Amino acid sequence: MTISEKRKRLKKELERVPPDRLDSLGDFIAFLSRHPLADRIEIAEREIKAGKGTPWRKVRRDV
Repeated sequence: MTISEKRKRLKKELERVPPDRLDSLGDFIAFLSRHPLADRIEIAEREIKAGKGTPWRKVRRDV
């Protein structure tokens, strides 16, 4: 089955999902499309080295 065929099948199945389940389905799809954890850590480390981000003391003053 090609990717195009898989997408068509998924779109067809999406029409059968009850409206009250669409939010949770959308959350699950967003979860599946995220970068793997190792990739996100690597990206975050590069951003920290580049001086991006907010120091935790500016976010949490009560600690």
